[in-house]
Amino acid sequence: MNPQSLHRSVDAERGPGLREYGSVFLVLLASRLLGEFVADGFEATRELLSDALDPQLVGAVVYAALGLAVLGAAYAARRRLRPTRAAPERHELFTLAGATAMLLLFGAYLLHGAVDLPAFPGDVVPSLLAGGVTAGAGLLYARSRDIDLRIEAPKRDALPATGLTILVGALAGLGWILALEIGGNPVFRPAFAGVFGPEPQLRVGELFWNAVLPNLFVGVGLGVLYNGAVQEGLRERVGAAGAAAAVTTLIGVTAWGSGEFARVADAPPTILTAAVVVLLGVLGASIAVRGTRFLQRTRDADAAPIVTASASALVVAVALMAVSALRWYPPGFVASGASYAVVGATAAVGYERSRSLWVPALSFAAYLFVVDPDVALHVSRALG
Repeated sequence: MNPQSLHRSVDAERGPGLREYGSVFLVLLASRLLGEFVADGFEATRELLSDALDPQLVGAVVYAALGLAVLGAAYAARRRLRPTRAAPERHELFTLAGATAMLLLFGAYLLHGAVDLPAFPGDVVPSLLAGGVTAGAGLLYARSRDIDLRIEAPKRDALPATGLTILVGALAGLGWILALEIGGNPVFRPAFAGVFGPEPQLRVGELFWNAVLPNLFVGVGLGVLYNGAVQEGLRERVGAAGAAAAVTTLIGVTAWGSGEFARVADAPPTILTAAVVVLLGVLGASIAVRGTRFLQRTRDADAAPIVTASASALVVAVALMAVSALRWYPPGFVASGASYAVVGATAAVGYERSRSLWVPALSFAAYLFVVDPDVALHVSRALG
């Protein structure tokens, strides 16, 4: 056994320490705060540009920036998957990027002059920024911890597990909608839509810009951060089962804490509330790790990730229902927290079975798509 393997074996025996949990806390808190800052900054910038500049010029800049971001991400992924190919020199890369940006800007300007397009397409830009911030936090965390992000597509033998992971993510969202229906949530009542105007129609173009792409961007960001970075980092210390349990609890408790503060606080979120929510999630993850290690010592055998992740999701759901008797949570609130724990468990298990962060990313995206307000309203109508 070489020294590096021995060192990792000793680390696995000891389990994560304060340093590991502290780093997880910091990256999640930074991601949360930076995401809120970027969202507020985008809204302010959109209002400023809309008032000061011609809409055609604003739209050209926005669409060109979106195209450049997509091409940049595709190039980075290609370089990551095929590092042996000769890379262009830095000055060549800058020249190519500049020329591409000018072509995209010119083409987008002509397109906006010929076709009536919104300057800011749906929710794409803020969602891209939110997903980018989340993914960026995961990338920085992975680099600082020397974690190998698994951005490869899932292997062919993992495709059945991939499809099942995405399906369960969508079903978790559907369960949340059913809970709202059963609880009589007025948002899904036909009379409610008529109060503020006619019931919205579900059009393919609007669906693509307002639900498909935005939730895909956010889902990718969540998959990179929680599974590709945090779960993979914990995996080296506590094994696959412990990491899956930790991430499941982390997602479920964080969603619960966020919802709790949203219910009781009239003021906007602060750094303190964000820190408390993230801290509770990290504490829950540490308890899940300890529970997994206790289970494995009791059985004198390794537990499967699907068992520990499912148990963690169940614990979060049961705790939510128990506290709801004291806090008078509505059914929709309980179902929301439980569904986040379920999709967290699904993503964690899907990541372990596929060893590709795209699988949990698509599971998160499927869940977020189903619970998207526009889509959820029409799903509720279909169920009713």
